[in-house]
Amino acid sequence: MVRVDVYHHIITDAVDKKLDNIQTSLDNLTKLVQREAIQMAAIDDKIAALQQKVNDEGDVITSSETLLGNLSQMLKDALAGGVSQATLDAVDAIANQVDAKKSELAAAVAANTPAA
Repeated sequence: MVRVDVYHHIITDAVDKKLDNIQTSLDNLTKLVQREAIQMAAIDDKIAALQQKVNDEGDVITSSETLLGNLSQMLKDALAGGVSQATLDAVDAIANQVDAKKSELAAAVAANTPAA
């Protein structure tokens, strides 16, 4: 004796429509995830560029402080012997201005640096 079983699977329009809706939702979700990944990559690039700018500014600030500090001392050293008192007074005034600008620069950097 041979047994034959026959199964009928009927896919109705309602089931077919639900499957289409699920597929559409999955497609939309996939696109959303892809857009988010692209946006995150763009944000990462902007963060890296901003970090580089901050690093560059730090280098400029350090160089400016070094220059101002060295300039003041170089003026004092260059004129430390064999010049008139008026010249020494003028150099001292300029050196004092340079020192003040160095302090102003340091204060401006501190005032405009956000807290960590």
